[in-house]
Parts: sequence; C-alpha cells; structure tokens
Amino acid sequence: GLSRGPFLISAPLATIINWEREFEFWAPDMYVVTYTGDKEARAVIRKHEFSYEGKENFIGIHLKTIYCRNHDSDK
Repeated sequence: GLSRGPFLISAPLATIINWEREFEFWAPDMYVVTYTGDKEARAVIRKHEFSYEGKENFIGIHLKTIYCRNHDSDK
C-alpha cells in the first residue's frame, strides 16, 4: 500500500530553500517542516511541529540539514 509518511529529506543547508520552493510549487497541500536553527530552535520544532495527531490525511515532509542530522542523532 501507500506510505503516508512522515518522510525525511536530509540535504545540505545551501539547498534547503530550493526544497521548500519545490514543495510549495508541486505539492502545496503537503505539511512541510524545515528542521534548522540552533539547538533551542530545533527543540521547539521537535516539540511543536513533529506531532501528527489530529491531522487528517497527513503526509509529512521533514527537511533536515546534514548538520542537524549529525548533531541531533540521539533525538
């Protein structure tokens, strides 16, 4: 069957804006979370944006920089 996500795209920071733009153009109804920022900002994103409860027909995309992936690997 179909996988409804969430999906993780790990990309270099320099290309994140391009990913955001492409999702906005090609899939404007998808829930896209860009996971960047300092440690505190990423903690807020994890707490408030990574929840799927109450979202019907959810297909989530997480855009995460390679730097964050390496430094948040315990999360």
